[in-house]
Amino acid sequence: MFIRFFRSSFFVQYAFVFVIALVLWIPALINPQTLVFENTENTMLFNVFDRLLSQIPRIRTIVAFVFLLTQLFFFNLILQSNNLITKNSSAAAFVFVLLFSLAPLQTGFYPFVMINPLLLIMLHSAFVLYELEDIEFPVFKVSLLASVISLFYFPAILLLCYIWIVLFIIRASSSRIWIISLIGFLCPYFFIASYFYLTDQLTSQIDLFLDSFDRFGLPAFNFFSWSVIAVITLILILFFYALNIVYSTNSDKKINLRKKIALAISMFIMAISMFFFTQTPVAQNSFLFVGMAIIISIAMSQLNKSRFMNIALFVLLILLLINNYQTLF
Repeated sequence: MFIRFFRSSFFVQYAFVFVIALVLWIPALINPQTLVFENTENTMLFNVFDRLLSQIPRIRTIVAFVFLLTQLFFFNLILQSNNLITKNSSAAAFVFVLLFSLAPLQTGFYPFVMINPLLLIMLHSAFVLYELEDIEFPVFKVSLLASVISLFYFPAILLLCYIWIVLFIIRASSSRIWIISLIGFLCPYFFIASYFYLTDQLTSQIDLFLDSFDRFGLPAFNFFSWSVIAVITLILILFFYALNIVYSTNSDKKINLRKKIALAISMFIMAISMFFFTQTPVAQNSFLFVGMAIIISIAMSQLNKSRFMNIALFVLLILLLINNYQTLF
């Protein structure tokens, strides 16, 4: 059903994805809710935009929805340009919509709405590193993007570890490259620290910075209903099913393709460790769902047919509708 459909007319596929996105977001557009994101000291740059839109919740929701539409097309384009899915498929856009509309916590304006575009650009830049001869400036760009992301959401500082994992996977042996990655990551913090110093806020901001490392704990799973539990469980089953397909069908693929898949899996693993950095709701962690969306999209593109995949995606869509529309009642 879904697998065969996403091999049909390209325009029809995108029209279908747009309709699905709109249907999933209708409850939030009708009854916009202000999402409360705890530990606002961890979301420095996001707070600036949040204050600008704080008095107009419906505009906040519309902005978030427009961001989602932009991201799903960009996400699909990234996977196509890296040969991870077929050129005539928008399966990645469909998977992206599902994984980023799975709960009311995601259908609103929250830090990851603004992080995702930067994260996708960073991932695309990381994917192409192995194909480049001179990677010094690209590595600097990837590190700079990761640093800016951490200013929107401080626990993303762990992306520096992800960059080092990327360098290890692509076998960057030059110590100069590793030093460049660190310099690129520290650059935005140098300018931020300079601003705080000139405005006599440096000491208080350093204290907040150090306090962030004391907030380790279990993530907030936000299992408020059976539908949320079912959604998360089904997504995990779907992810590991897709992971098995990807590994079993890509053993003889080109080495650069295998490395890109390894980078996507590394993002998923890194996201799990990030959960313990702060008690962020599971549904609001895009680092986790981007990695999962990549693997599921690749599997959908490689399968000619799969009854389990089709049934799982259909059931997931029904559960998401139940999960999101129950806020209207």
